Amino acid sequence: MAKVKTVGVEDYLDQIDNLQSNASEVVGKMIYKGAGIVADEVRRRIQMIPERDVYSTSNGHRHNRGITDAERQGLLDSLGISKARNDSGFVNVRIGFDGYNSNVTKAYPQGHPNSMVARSIESGTSWLAKTPFIAPAVSATKGTAESAMEKIYDNGIKKK
Repeated sequence: MAKVKTVGVEDYLDQIDNLQSNASEVVGKMIYKGAGIVADEVRRRIQMIPERDVYSTSNGHRHNRGITDAERQGLLDSLGISKARNDSGFVNVRIGFDGYNSNVTKAYPQGHPNSMVARSIESGTSWLAKTPFIAPAVSATKGTAESAMEKIYDNGIKKK
């Protein structure tokens, strides 16, 4: 029967265990760095959305485009990044809007929900022309966010 020497295998297994135990810390830093880059671009694009104005279409209907100051401030104040969540091995965060703005109406006594305002602006409604700001922000920052996340990963692995 042959004998196999396992010199160095214990050290190698210890290194793998060390990497695995610190992986969640490195992955968390990566995810939040990428999400931060995207959120900053969304914030910048909210500032670029034009003021609300009314225009007429060719069939005589009146439509709105843009946002009010209260809606803009509500979106800026409520933009945030959720806690990281592990979904079957994939670590995810969400960038979104929370709470209500200061546009108090009879239908919305707390103010308009910021997530509803963001969806309305992004996709448009029957009375509001769409002004995409989230999808273009994600597209514009994809490469930058990925490279920043890759740097954190490489530095985290090299340290360990």
